[in-house]
Amino acid sequence: MATMYTKVFEELTSHLNFTVNIVSQKVEYGMRNRQTLIWSGVMGEIVYNRADFAIADMALTSFRICFVDFTLPLIVSKIHLYFKEPGICGVKWIGYFQTFSSRTWVTIIMLITTAPLLLFFMKTYRDQSRSTVDLISENFICIWGIFCQQALIEFPKSSSLRVAYFTILLTAVLIMAHYSAALICFLTVCTHVLPFQTLEEFTDDGTYKLIVIRDSADYDIVTFQAQYDVNPFYVKLMKLMKHESELPRTLIEGFMQVCNEKNVAFMVMSAQKKSIEKDIPCKLSSITTERITNLVIMLSKDNPYTGVINYHLQKFMDNGMIMRLRETYSSQLAENKVFKPVYLFNVIPILAILCGGFIISIITLIIENIHYRSRKRQSKVLYPSRKLFI
Repeated sequence: MATMYTKVFEELTSHLNFTVNIVSQKVEYGMRNRQTLIWSGVMGEIVYNRADFAIADMALTSFRICFVDFTLPLIVSKIHLYFKEPGICGVKWIGYFQTFSSRTWVTIIMLITTAPLLLFFMKTYRDQSRSTVDLISENFICIWGIFCQQALIEFPKSSSLRVAYFTILLTAVLIMAHYSAALICFLTVCTHVLPFQTLEEFTDDGTYKLIVIRDSADYDIVTFQAQYDVNPFYVKLMKLMKHESELPRTLIEGFMQVCNEKNVAFMVMSAQKKSIEKDIPCKLSSITTERITNLVIMLSKDNPYTGVINYHLQKFMDNGMIMRLRETYSSQLAENKVFKPVYLFNVIPILAILCGGFIISIITLIIENIHYRSRKRQSKVLYPSRKLFI
């Protein structure tokens, strides 16, 4: 992110023909002390006029704008809550039906339903001696067997029926091929079971510690809202936050805490996470906090160059230079393609269906056996055996 801001500032110096002297380098963004009312970090350098510009990914907040000026937003980013990716994968009970969309399933069901009727009209046109119900049920079982990859008992001799059956066979093969490919891809993807889905569930869970970058805008917002009881939700969030001395000073420190420590969640902008994604040593999961932050260049209050800089930044946005810089300096992590096998828990739904079928069959067999014995006893009572006496 800093590299992108440096490049943007170089373009500004080239277009506006001015030079820059670096007066200080700060790691912390800076915040205002509640007791002494003194600003620290980068904010302190700008507020107290020790510097005119801050080349950093500063977040625009309503409180900061009272003390400094900001340029037009260079990056608009959502704030996410990042935590270590859980190792538990969920069982996909309806995964076998999610390979196709609902419209595709409806089309397949309509095809299986209408195909026996079409075959019925073609067969009755040639032979009207057979029963209608028997012919339709036979066609339905035959079509269902074709879609289950079963062969025909006897291939018809009529050319019209051969063309119809060949078309149905070809359609069934193509559908099954697409279904098998989509199903394998779907089952091999692990859907992780997250401990929480929203920020409210995160606070209710209470097993994770929250960290933010020390003296950042996120830290300032959470502490201010919790201290003055503006929002009860932030009071809960503050209780989960680590002590200020344990909070990370940089992005990489924060993600190292997430990867190395147990049950730690890092609240940070997604754009900042992408900028150092290659340096993160573990896989992460995230939930959105529904907050959006603008990253800008910060200037001293009532700076005479604010309007001129905004004018040229707008030109950079219009001609696409800002977008090109975002794509250039936003590192994209190329994931290694590892082909994973289908594990036992991936096929639990189909094994459950198989076991359920066996259980239903056994129960049905027991009921039939009991019913058969009761009928047999009744028949003995109603029709006693007759003996022949000589």
